[in-house]
Order: sequence, then C-alpha cells, then structure tokens
Amino acid sequence: MSFYFDPLQAYLYEKYPGKITLFNCGIGGNRILYDDCYVEEIPGHGKCFGRAGIKRFAEDVYKDTDPDIIFIMEGINDCTHGLAFHAENEVPSAAALLEGICSIIKTAHQKGSKIYISTVMPFGCYQEPFRNQAEQIREEFNTLLRQNKDLADGFIDLDEIVRKPEDKHFMKDGLHLGDGVHPNKEGGKQIASALLNKFFLQ
Repeated sequence: MSFYFDPLQAYLYEKYPGKITLFNCGIGGNRILYDDCYVEEIPGHGKCFGRAGIKRFAEDVYKDTDPDIIFIMEGINDCTHGLAFHAENEVPSAAALLEGICSIIKTAHQKGSKIYISTVMPFGCYQEPFRNQAEQIREEFNTLLRQNKDLADGFIDLDEIVRKPEDKHFMKDGLHLGDGVHPNKEGGKQIASALLNKFFLQ
C-alpha cells in the first residue's frame, strides 16, 4: 500500500539512516477472513486478491524476516467484496472480523513481534446498492476495534483522522483518488504523518 508506505519510508530512512528497515507486505484486494472472490469480468477471475489474511499472514510476513513491529490495515474488502460480488456466504459479521484480527495479533505475539492495528477507513461505493449494509459492518467493526484496542500493542484511529467532520461515512475531499476509498498522494502523506506521530515520534 504505497500511498502511505512511500512517504513513511522516506521520512524514517532520513531520520534513522541505517537503523530501520520497512517492508511493504500489502496485498491489493486482500481480505481478513476469506480467500479471493470469483469475479467473472476481470482477468484471472479475482485470483489476484489471494488467500485470506488469517491464512497467509505468518507466511507472508515471517518468510524472510522477523519484524520487531507490524502495522496491519485490513477490513475494507471484507465489508464490501461479499456483497459486491454476490457471495452472500462471505458477508462477515463485525464479531467475526474481530476474531480474525485477534488471530493475527496472536500469531504476531507468538512470533515475538509487536503489532499495531487501525480502524477501517471509509470506502466510497457512493452509488452501490450494497453500500449501507457494508457501511454498517464497517461501523460495527470499528466500534469493536476501539473497544478492544488494548489487545494489540498499538492502535490508531485512521477512520477518525481521514473522515469528513460533517459526514463520518465518507473520506475528506482531496485525500482520495476520486473513488472515496483509495488515498491519493496527499492522503498518503497525512496517513504517514499520523503513523509517525502516533508510533515513532513520541
């Protein structure tokens, strides 16, 4: 997820030259609980989304290194993909998503890493018929994350940081690519700055 990784890396490498290494293990379209959805209209029929995060986390993150700190940002696709791609049996509850995050936290702790988590940011889908249902899942999941934030070693409320003050269901204008979900360069800078201030500059 280079929108925030690149500015975060640039700052940390300048401030701590030779003392810190960042790895970007972000997977476009990945979900916490479910493997890739079958999507008829795209090349590969959705296989690019890959296996569920709870299945691949240890392999992807610990295959070549043992990180001291992990930051995980997951959940948007869990809220939307089952609904968008008509996989009704893959529409999760907020409680199930929390269980998935707890599983990932447990794995990180067993491996000796600290792990930081975040709330799920707004995801656009302005005119989609499933938007209200997906948004309800996101809001309920975020509530559970806030209530259980101490399960992780660090917590940041990115939803609160990037959402519109006048409408909490949407990302601020000027922070996304126009779709309401993918941060643009400015959005990435703001997210990186929030991560720096929360976790690295205290």
